[in-house]
Amino acid sequence: MSASEAFAPATVQPVDAAQARAALGSPKDWARQFRRDIDCERNANELKVHNGREVAWTYVVACISKGGFTQLESLVDHWDEELRARPEAPALIAQILASRGGHLRVDLEILQQKRIPVFDLASALKQSGAFKGRYLVFVAKISEAKEKKGKTELVLLEQALSSEAAMVLSNGQGSGSVSSSSGAGTAAWRSNGVLGSGSASGSYSQGGSSVSGQFEQRVTDTFEETGQEIIAKVKQPDPFLTVDKNLVFLVRFDGSARLDTASASEGVEDPLRTALVTLISYHDL
Repeated sequence: MSASEAFAPATVQPVDAAQARAALGSPKDWARQFRRDIDCERNANELKVHNGREVAWTYVVACISKGGFTQLESLVDHWDEELRARPEAPALIAQILASRGGHLRVDLEILQQKRIPVFDLASALKQSGAFKGRYLVFVAKISEAKEKKGKTELVLLEQALSSEAAMVLSNGQGSGSVSSSSGAGTAAWRSNGVLGSGSASGSYSQGGSSVSGQFEQRVTDTFEETGQEIIAKVKQPDPFLTVDKNLVFLVRFDGSARLDTASASEGVEDPLRTALVTLISYHDL
């Protein structure tokens, strides 16, 4: 063997996807062995080295599909190619955003830093032509389901997230004290002037309390209607779609229609518009 042959790098054999999956077991069973989603994603990412991205992707999908997956940052860092190109990726992203509580403004910024094409509703309504056919994600509740020309349509009301912070005692442990005091008195006077003579009496009381201990800040998330209406076309009726429940919706943007309201007739420069979309998937918060 010549020196060039002896020191040449080893030939990389192509990975057979079917054989790799058979050796690892089914993606669903493989994902069950990890209690934490961060461990599941990390191990799926390591599969790329010996099994290739094609095989590894099927296993990280299993990590997400078992529910409760919140590792958006790691997913975007390690799987941006698949998130941009795979047809199943938008629905997986919507599921993750729902698991993270619907904090869409922050989460969509994370996605768009890697140019992953999932967008917000407000941007699409401002540039209908540029966003037509794009995937949008938003939080909304169903206000009405109706039949139109033999097809089902949903009237959705967009919801915006707001947070309220409060300071509470950690683990409910603390100490406190209560204090109070009171008193009473009388006074008498005699004068040769206008006042003459007389007497008076009065009393006072005061109290106070204090609490000491270890406090922590707790934040409560609530959703409120934005006033934005969305008309969503549904391919077929779904009995699991619940009215008056906040859900994360993944839709394809079809355009918008001007509302026939008094504000529009009065010449308001930017009247509200109804978003027209096709429902792709929905996810519980």
